[in-house]
Amino acid sequence: MRKYILTLLLATSIQLCFSQSPATLVLPGDYADPSVVKIGDSYWATATTSNWAPIFPLLESKDLLHWKLKGHVFTTVPTWADYYFWAPEISYENGKVFVFYSAHKKGGNLCLSVASASSPTGPFTDHGPLMCEEAGSIDAFTTRDENGKLYLLWKEDGNSVKKPTPIWAAPLSEDRTKIIGEKKELFRNDKEWEDNLVEGVSIIRHGEYFYAFYAGAGCCGRGCSYATGVARARNLLGPWEKYAKNPILADGESWKCPGHGTPVEKDGKYYFLYHGYNKKSDVYVGRQGLLNEFIFTDDQWVEFKPTLEPDATIAKEIKDDFSTKSLSNVWQWSVYDTIDTILKDGKLS
Repeated sequence: MRKYILTLLLATSIQLCFSQSPATLVLPGDYADPSVVKIGDSYWATATTSNWAPIFPLLESKDLLHWKLKGHVFTTVPTWADYYFWAPEISYENGKVFVFYSAHKKGGNLCLSVASASSPTGPFTDHGPLMCEEAGSIDAFTTRDENGKLYLLWKEDGNSVKKPTPIWAAPLSEDRTKIIGEKKELFRNDKEWEDNLVEGVSIIRHGEYFYAFYAGAGCCGRGCSYATGVARARNLLGPWEKYAKNPILADGESWKCPGHGTPVEKDGKYYFLYHGYNKKSDVYVGRQGLLNEFIFTDDQWVEFKPTLEPDATIAKEIKDDFSTKSLSNVWQWSVYDTIDTILKDGKLS
């Protein structure tokens, strides 16, 4: 009999205190590229899982501060993909929940896909690849233009082949399962601080403008240089104007490389859920979920406010006594592995 060693990763939380930081830590642990949407009286979020399964956590909150893990989008790998499950974007309309995401296509490159469900806890049905450019396609986001027409936005992953990184928009079918028109470039990396890429675009409309939050430069690891910028346009397809004071969110006292998030409204106020590295924990904990309030200024740009809860710790404890009949959703494993588990008498096999 051949014997294997099975390794499971428990997504533990780290309790971190900070002071005079321009961010509130709300998702301790590895929650890169967070996306958030309001459904009913709750907020739902998800985040990158990369090469860990189950794929894309589903988290619920009433206040944007305290989150509870409710499940995952996929418990098994979609048949068309094999790894790199990145940047899920959760949205909701007319009683349906959609999660757009990026993944590596078997025998190909990074593609965009979408899964849908009638409830934020699923089950989700995957609809397969929507866009697969030669250099790779990542970071999907959906929005409607000034006339109510639905569009898919994404980044062409040109930096992977030493080329620019245009942000594209293309008309999307109402069922979200196919692109139904030609793509049009919105903007690309052309500012010094953006370095070799722009990515992670998310849109909010306020007053006469669409506002695009986006990330630039290097996202990951000890040498990261990520920061957040904003651009605006009166029409979704442009022309787009980048803010002269970009980046509007950069390294602070406690957090570095902030970026790739989603704006959301709560009780007439506006917040940005995004990720960053804690300077004390280096990169080992991962890119953690941070929250900032922002305002629209008199000159119709965006400005971030001080932290929501100074010196706050949004604490979270995770434990498992293996008393249930199935494996708790706090556990993760490699997407390359298929696992079988047995829970009996408080023990995991």
